[in-house]
Amino acid sequence: MHQAVAISSLHLFQSLGSEIGLTLSAVVTQQVLETRLGLILGSGPDASMLGESIRRDLGYFDVLTPGIREKVRLAYEVAVRWSFILSLVLAKGALFAAHFVREKRLT
Repeated sequence: MHQAVAISSLHLFQSLGSEIGLTLSAVVTQQVLETRLGLILGSGPDASMLGESIRRDLGYFDVLTPGIREKVRLAYEVAVRWSFILSLVLAKGALFAAHFVREKRLT
């Protein structure tokens, strides 16, 4: 009975950790991308709409001029890099926290 509770709790925390990590990664990617596109495209309603279109649909990427296309590609590169950095920090934090976990016998 106790083993079933322990295993189901383990699955619960694994699922929660995956969901939280995925959500944080998506938030970081979108925020960095929004910031970088804002710097590239400038301000104004047209630039804001263009940035939103690029973030929502990568098919829009083909419509861009070659100079802007390369800058947008670099913005995506930076955004994904920050997402990987977040993943690395979270993994190191999990490894550090796992160091303090002590196994307890189920009786």
